[in-house]
Amino acid sequence: MVDWGTLPKQEPRRSSVCFIVDGNVEVSESVTRAVRECGVEPCSYSDTDGLQEALSKQAPEALILEVSLASPDAVEIIRVLGNCGYEGRVQLVSNCTNELLDAIRRIGERYKLNMLPILPKLFQAEMIRRILSEEGTDAPAPMRGFLGEALRAGWVEFWYQPTIDLRSRRTVGVEALCRVRHPQMGLLTPDRFLPSADPSERTRLVELSIVTALYDIKLFSGFGLDFRVAVNMPIEALHSLSIPALLRACGSRERTDTHLTFEIPEAQLEGDLSALQETATQFSTYGISLAIDHFGCGEDAFAKLRKGCFSEVKIDRQFVVNCGIETANKELCGSVVDAAHEVGCVTMADGIESIADLQVLYKMGCDFGQGLLFASPMPMGELLATLRGGVDNAARGLLTLAGTSPGEAKADAPAETAQAGPGRLGIKI
Repeated sequence: MVDWGTLPKQEPRRSSVCFIVDGNVEVSESVTRAVRECGVEPCSYSDTDGLQEALSKQAPEALILEVSLASPDAVEIIRVLGNCGYEGRVQLVSNCTNELLDAIRRIGERYKLNMLPILPKLFQAEMIRRILSEEGTDAPAPMRGFLGEALRAGWVEFWYQPTIDLRSRRTVGVEALCRVRHPQMGLLTPDRFLPSADPSERTRLVELSIVTALYDIKLFSGFGLDFRVAVNMPIEALHSLSIPALLRACGSRERTDTHLTFEIPEAQLEGDLSALQETATQFSTYGISLAIDHFGCGEDAFAKLRKGCFSEVKIDRQFVVNCGIETANKELCGSVVDAAHEVGCVTMADGIESIADLQVLYKMGCDFGQGLLFASPMPMGELLATLRGGVDNAARGLLTLAGTSPGEAKADAPAETAQAGPGRLGIKI
């Protein structure tokens, strides 16, 4: 029996860590992927011994606890969390009877724990994101000037998520997501620090993104990976930065050196786009292409697509998630794919999390995809290890389960979409 009596009282501040207590390996891995996607560090434990030692060192932001007949320690863990004054969220994950789960949840409530609604084991990753994001945290929100401080202190880093060519079944690149690793608040995602940032801080972040992307192009090239780098580009930064001067300063003077794609949020594309067309022409001389990000969220989205400024359309994840089972999402994704192909653009689905969604997107002719179904965002070292470990094999297996065949494409998809660029590395800010 574990001696819980030595467990110290929790400190008031919680760290950006989520503890996962689950003896089921498959469920634990699925929860871990979803937690990491939120920018929260997952720590998994299969027994109470490891959990006790971890709790003696830090208080996690949330604790996800699997409940089953094979894990009789669930009530004991709840009791100890209450006795030590744990202030984080407690999420039960189980397929047990409602009577048992309600009883365990009531025990937690008696100990004044923050017990969340019970989650079934067959959950959507979006539910985990809501647990860690929408429910909030007691950690103080970064204030104005925080991003500037993070840039000066070198706290900004990028995590990477593989992008899959849905036809060739190959990993063709990665997208990177900006993080701030604060010495007290832990790892912070953009929703924590971008809303309070001023335009000059955002522009400096974009500048760092471009410099990092150009460096990463050379790094990946050294591993034999000819990736295209996509940088999320707010329209304000596009107007204020001297991109050609920045490219020259980084030593990218030839078209073959650049391999950049700038992703512009669709909601920021307003009014006359003739100036953007001129910019797109200028950028093309440097090998830079433009993509519409978060497509489908703004007004007159399809009219913007026909302006001829863009080479790629990225379907927003709110329409991708559950497109395999929800008719409205499926129809919108199909319309986007068809409209993009009509004007010679390739399409990318952001947020593929289920076999059903993957199957529908593949059959409608979507070109690229990324999401937790394939891999979650990860630091550079872990990404390189994952690539060496054969993420392509995993992608092929998932596409096989989805009923696809290599090279198979929708009959009316234009030939240009099958000749998409060599890959993508997107830096999401």
